[in-house]
Amino acid sequence: MGAVQKLATVVIVGLTALAVLLVLSLADEPNRRNAEAEEQEHVAIERGIDTYVTYCLACHGPAGEGSEGGERGEHSPHELGADVYWGVVPGELFGGGHP
Repeated sequence: MGAVQKLATVVIVGLTALAVLLVLSLADEPNRRNAEAEEQEHVAIERGIDTYVTYCLACHGPAGEGSEGGERGEHSPHELGADVYWGVVPGELFGGGHP
């Protein structure tokens, strides 16, 4: 076998191995995406909990139900951008529940 034939054989074997690895990697892509989505969901939930505890818990309580005459927290929904995200103006959020 000549040098060119040996080189061609090595290149073909290398390309075949690379193709097999690529196919195996692509076959596992749905599992990788699901794992990444679960991790992102976990991070988002943790951020949501931290945000609720920081800005909402004082007025709305641990169950999110609020209370009559509860003490107002440090930040109003307007200060947190409620009028931007929910399309309402201050004082009209949830039927006027928050000044």
